Amino acid sequence: MEMIVMKKIICLFGIGLMGISATKAQHISLGPEAGLNLYSISERFDGSKESNRLIPGFKIGGVVDFGLTRHFSIQPGMFFTTKGAVDKSTDYTTVGATTTSVTTRDQLWLNYFEVPVNFLYKSNYSHTGRFFAGGGPYMAALLGGKIKNERTRTVSNDNGTTTNHTSNTYSVNIGNNPNTDDIRGGDVGINMQCGYEFRSGLLLRYNLGLGIANVMPAGDADNSMHNIGMSFTVGYLFRVH
Repeated sequence: MEMIVMKKIICLFGIGLMGISATKAQHISLGPEAGLNLYSISERFDGSKESNRLIPGFKIGGVVDFGLTRHFSIQPGMFFTTKGAVDKSTDYTTVGATTTSVTTRDQLWLNYFEVPVNFLYKSNYSHTGRFFAGGGPYMAALLGGKIKNERTRTVSNDNGTTTNHTSNTYSVNIGNNPNTDDIRGGDVGINMQCGYEFRSGLLLRYNLGLGIANVMPAGDADNSMHNIGMSFTVGYLFRVH
């Protein structure tokens, strides 16, 4: 239920903003955009912060650029984007001549439908194009995802080394029940970005995304999960007005 409501809010938010922007725009461009995501999750458990590794992913969608003046524009978009994190740890135990190591690797992939709204400043055109920088909020609805748990147990002693590996993959449970769910269905955050817009319409963008919403089920100030990461994308803008 939470995810359905979030999707409706995002769609209405995007449609309403596009309508307002279109009435005030001096020119309008739109086009596709796609690229690489590198995301992680900033976690806090019982007040202690834990760090995770970046996990690669992708984003694909498009943007509409409403040029309000020569240098300022509003640029909403709609994207299918993947986020997540990798958590890896190794514990060692030695008893006599036997050393046992247990390596655990947890990989989390999350699939979001995301609507960003960026406010951009654009420099004057050179002979090739112009730079831009800015940022703005985003809203996202979690469509689904999966978790892969891997465990490798290695035992070394005078008789040699033996290794046992197990792996399990399952779909994430979406909701706000800490006993049954893995992650909440909605996310809200801030984007900061810069890039270059060529005269031809080609667009290169670097984006830093900082999740504000606590996506941990029933999370609080001492127990939280926040999406954080970056993307490198390529797009193309077609002038339509």
